[in-house]
Amino acid sequence: MLLNTLKVICFIFSTLIVLFLIASSYFYLTKTPSNNRQWEVGQQQLQRISIDSDSGLVNIKDLRDFDWLSETTQENYRDETFALGDIESIDVGVSHFSANESIAHVFIIFVVKGREDIGLSVEARRSVGEDYTITGGLTFSYDLAYFITSKRDLLSIREQRGERVYLFPTTATPLLSQQLFQQLAERVNQLAETPEFYHILFKNCATQVVSEVEKITKLSFPFYEKTFAPGFSGKVLFDMQLIKTEASNFSQVKEDFLVTF
Repeated sequence: MLLNTLKVICFIFSTLIVLFLIASSYFYLTKTPSNNRQWEVGQQQLQRISIDSDSGLVNIKDLRDFDWLSETTQENYRDETFALGDIESIDVGVSHFSANESIAHVFIIFVVKGREDIGLSVEARRSVGEDYTITGGLTFSYDLAYFITSKRDLLSIREQRGERVYLFPTTATPLLSQQLFQQLAERVNQLAETPEFYHILFKNCATQVVSEVEKITKLSFPFYEKTFAPGFSGKVLFDMQLIKTEASNFSQVKEDFLVTF
């Protein structure tokens, strides 16, 4: 009896997977990603990054530096220049916007010596008036975007939305931090030229950054958390000993690195 029940469960599960793959293929093949639409506020402009191979000078064109806390959002894009060698470390932000602790937006902050830090946020790029939905994230309804911002911009938009944010300092060395910045700069430029679809599971805020980290290190991040539960990213980093802390438990780590607005 138990064996038959297991067979039925396996059959149903396999059927659902097949149907999901068929539906995903249909939506993927019948839609076209684009950089030419009327975009939501804050998502209008994609950035471009150049890094001089001789001097190591980084130039970011149209870095987003919005004031999200003013009565009417103050939009500002500006160019930013600094030395690649001035990138000292990486912080990982985990922003909880749901009562479900497994759900969160993950972003990273590059700590830059002598100036405001630089943020990177991988997002679903939405047209004006378009809401983000799970269904839309599964059916290739949004474009994939890497937004380069000031740290102030990334944190203030989360404050405006009333999200609970943790900013975890990592053990990344200056060299590794600089290498990751270069990797992500290539993706920023690539997406500015050739748009791609966002996908809630396979091309989301966590998987995109993690895949770049795994290319330049021997690290391997757990599939479940990076794909289905980015809200647990902080715990994963703690368990992998990648957070710069002397705390012996994750509860203390969360208390230490909770952003107070």
